[in-house]
Amino acid sequence: MQAKRISLEKCYPIDIGRSVAGTCVADYLDREAGSRNALIITDREVAGYYLKDFSAALSEKVQEVPHIIVDGNPSSKTMEALKPVFEQISDRDCGYVIALGGGGVIDIATFAASTFAAGVRSVLVPTTLLSMMESVMASHAALHFQSQKDIIRVPIDIDYSVIDVSFLQTLPSRYFSSGLAQIIQYGLIDNTALLHALSASKDTATLIEESLRSGNKIRRTQPELMNFGRDIADAIECHFRFLKYTPGEALALALLAMCHSPALHKLYERLGLPVMLTEVGKETLLKRIAKTLETRGDTVDLVRIGPEKKPLNQKVSADIALRYYDSVLSEICNKAGAS
Repeated sequence: MQAKRISLEKCYPIDIGRSVAGTCVADYLDREAGSRNALIITDREVAGYYLKDFSAALSEKVQEVPHIIVDGNPSSKTMEALKPVFEQISDRDCGYVIALGGGGVIDIATFAASTFAAGVRSVLVPTTLLSMMESVMASHAALHFQSQKDIIRVPIDIDYSVIDVSFLQTLPSRYFSSGLAQIIQYGLIDNTALLHALSASKDTATLIEESLRSGNKIRRTQPELMNFGRDIADAIECHFRFLKYTPGEALALALLAMCHSPALHKLYERLGLPVMLTEVGKETLLKRIAKTLETRGDTVDLVRIGPEKKPLNQKVSADIALRYYDSVLSEICNKAGAS
């Protein structure tokens, strides 16, 4: 399958295709990098599946590109992960980093690239559905600190991405389902046709392209709506220190709480997404959400479903926001669960 350029307004070049990653990145570096060195940043699992073939494709157009292995687990997105990356960038005088992996790898790579010296250019090769949906559109790279999610942030400029759907063949079903949560969020905010497409098992590449168009539109016109479900999702992830639920599963649960309906519940069951929280009670999550709201002052932004059944952003008091979260969390919290 030949790569297709996805033309998005006010966005850097993104290509999509099947079994095209190595060729596309090689062509890009051959055209843009000149004599500047590049470094592949990946994790052990992705390297085992794809690094040999990816590197071989690069070698047809550019000089040998070294690599570094990092921990791609979301819980490992910390400042400590940056040191070996900085050392490699410095020792090899790299002008480009190529992030080959999921969201954790991409955050580490782009954070390092954006903060090292005058900045290093970033090329993204996402290997999970969630990173194809979210990381390629990110304006910031973010790291965790202790149990605080994405608390350390820097703005980033991505130069090029290639979405290769063949990577999804080796993605465990749980993590594929996790990525569908981002499509559901785009669908609830902007384009309900995406939800129907999920029900109809539409072609993956087409679904990704249509989802990216919706995501791009939301970020350009109503970026505040991207916070829809985030307070609850972050509370879930942080409570379990990023170990029990994936980012997509946490977001899916938050969206179900805020948009609960039999149709959405049925879609979740079909897609393999969780519909009920376990091992934590509502009061525990509310305490964590309340602590987050305290940092925003007396008036906070609350994104919730409005009268027209679409998410809208409202300025409300922190107390009103907390009462709202109290009411919707009942939809996903087992009354007999831990508190």
